[in-house]
Amino acid sequence: MYCDRDEMIVTWSSFDKQYERVVGQKHPWTLEVDERRRVEEAIGSCPCGGRFSFTNPPLCPCCHESLASLVPDAIYYIVTGKQLEADRDRMWLT
Repeated sequence: MYCDRDEMIVTWSSFDKQYERVVGQKHPWTLEVDERRRVEEAIGSCPCGGRFSFTNPPLCPCCHESLASLVPDAIYYIVTGKQLEADRDRMWLT
């Protein structure tokens, strides 16, 4: 998921135990709207104070404009510089 304020992205494994506690054994790109909302609520805020969401586009690290055209669909993502790993960086609130 991308931050709504800067280029930060938070990623996790589909097999992350904390992720599985939130939505079960489902890949992120197969989640229903209510399941995506639960994941968004289970992830902490970005260090900049922004919120992570499945609907946020990736942002340019220089001008913070959308780079959504670089990501063909929800199974893919791009990292433009800053990345948090949910498990390693203790982003799960649950």
